Amino acid sequence: MTMNATMRIRAILVGTALAAIAACTAPPPPPPPPAPVAIPSRPQPPGGASPSFTVPPRDMYGIRQTVNTNLSGVEKSWNMRSAFTVAALNCLNPQHAAILPAYKSFIETHKAGLARINRSVEQEWRERTGSGYQRARDTYTTQVYNYFAMPPILPRFCDVMTEIAIQSQSVTPVDLDVFAQNSLARIETVFEGYFTDFEQYRIDLAAWDAQYGARYGQSQVQQVSASYYPSSTGGTLVQQTPAGDGAAYAQPGFGGTR
Repeated sequence: MTMNATMRIRAILVGTALAAIAACTAPPPPPPPPAPVAIPSRPQPPGGASPSFTVPPRDMYGIRQTVNTNLSGVEKSWNMRSAFTVAALNCLNPQHAAILPAYKSFIETHKAGLARINRSVEQEWRERTGSGYQRARDTYTTQVYNYFAMPPILPRFCDVMTEIAIQSQSVTPVDLDVFAQNSLARIETVFEGYFTDFEQYRIDLAAWDAQYGARYGQSQVQQVSASYYPSSTGGTLVQQTPAGDGAAYAQPGFGGTR
C-alpha cells in the first residue's frame, strides 16, 4: 500500500471518528427566555378619592374656580372662619389636637369682630340677591363647609389648619381680617396642590391605559368637569351639582355666630 493511500485511509478514519463524537455530543441548551417585563400598577387617585372626583376648572387666566374665588374681603374672612369650624369638627387625630381648643378661644376672643364680619357679609348677599338672599347664602354656606370637608383632602387640610390654629392664639382683634384672609389663601394653596395632583393622576392614568390598556383593560373613569358657575347676581360662585366626594360631611353652625 502506498503512503498516499495510507494517508487517505487515516484521514477517512479520523473524519469518521470525529463525526461519531459529534453525533454523541448533546446540543447546546436553548437561550434563556427574556426576563419578564414589570408592569407598573394602574395609577390610583390621590387620597383615596373616587376616580370621578370633581376638580374645579381654571378660567382663561389660569385661576382655579372654587367657592373661594371672587370673594370680597369680608367673605374671605368669613370663609376662613367656616374652615376653622370644619377643622374643629373633623380634624380629630392626635396630631391635630390643638385645633379644637384654639377654635373655641378664637370664637370667644373675636366674638365682636366675627359678628361685624357676619353683618357685612349678610349685607353683601342682600344687595346682590335681594329678598331671597337668606336661602341663597345658606345654600352657599353649606357648599363652603362641604368643600373644606372633602375627605380626600382632609388630611392635608387638617395639617395646615393645625398650624393656623396655633397662630390664631396670638392674633389681636385689630389684625383679625388680615389674619383670616391670609389664612384662607394658605388653605386654598393646600387645595390647589391636591387638585394639581389629581390632574396629574388623570394624565398618568391615560398614559397607563395607552400602553397597557389593550392587554389589561381600560380604566373605567368618568371624567367629571367642575360644577361651579358664576352666580347670576355676580360675585360668589354657586355650585350647580352635588359636591361629590365632599357632600354632607360638615355641619354648619358649630359654635359662635352662623
